Amino acid sequence: MESVRKTLLGRRGVLAWCFYDWANSAYVTSIVTALLPVYYLSLFIDKNNVVVDLLGWQWHTSGTALWSYSSGFYMLAAAAAAPVLGAMADSVRGKRWFLGGFVLVGSLFTAGLAFVQPGQYLICSLVYVVSGFSWTAANIFYDGFLPELGDEPAQMEAISSAGFSLGYLGGGLMLAANLVMVSKPEWFGLTTAAAARWCFV
Repeated sequence: MESVRKTLLGRRGVLAWCFYDWANSAYVTSIVTALLPVYYLSLFIDKNNVVVDLLGWQWHTSGTALWSYSSGFYMLAAAAAAPVLGAMADSVRGKRWFLGGFVLVGSLFTAGLAFVQPGQYLICSLVYVVSGFSWTAANIFYDGFLPELGDEPAQMEAISSAGFSLGYLGGGLMLAANLVMVSKPEWFGLTTAAAARWCFV
């Protein structure tokens, strides 16, 4: 397996596929898990007593619940779209364009989180839902390239495990760098909130 992995990683396409996982895993570690949930709750005046007024429909909730609804909504939307996107990833010749398009949209909306101001938690939810959906959709097309990179199950397993390993490393390093920024913002001439916004970018 090790010799197969070394041979495969010498291919440019395989290396690119693995380093996509390196970059893409940072979204989970920094945005979904560590930074955005905390920043999201800081947008509320009273995170335990939130009145949402959406198109004339009001309901009482909390900031934590609203964050969960936002995460759940993008996951449900992605799950509903997955069969169609998966079929496209398996059959469409232009899946590189779909991958690039979802990466571009997801990246722009993730960076757009930096412009959300206190009190704009609904805007933050919307931006997060689009970025999360795009991240999930891009991964479907990214996974669709794996059968093209390996000719047999052993090769695909070796490529997949290499990408998985690089993903853990890349996501961990990005999270460590972001945590340094938000815990020591004065090192960068920033406030804590400004440091968090730069981490989104």
